[in-house]
Amino acid sequence: MNDSKDSNRRVRRSRDEWQQLITEYESENLTQKEFCAKHNLGSVSFSKWYHRLKSTQGNDFVALPAIGTEKAENVSGVTQPCNHFEVRLELGDGLVLHLSRQ
Repeated sequence: MNDSKDSNRRVRRSRDEWQQLITEYESENLTQKEFCAKHNLGSVSFSKWYHRLKSTQGNDFVALPAIGTEKAENVSGVTQPCNHFEVRLELGDGLVLHLSRQ
């Protein structure tokens, strides 16, 4: 067998594996190039994953507080919570997502 061929084989890593590598990189005092050489990583892949994972940090689910507790009176005079809502998200490039329930 040709050992140099095996050493150049591409390794697929999961998101969690890349996150662990990036955490390790940040704890070491190495440049990206040095870290990649030390761990036999492709520098382009490392850079791509580094920026991908850094740009998504803090962009997880955001809980929004309830706005008011409006109540409405129905025909029989009983007060019940109002179930209407309206959400408008402006996503950029003129794209708007509008959800509502009356």
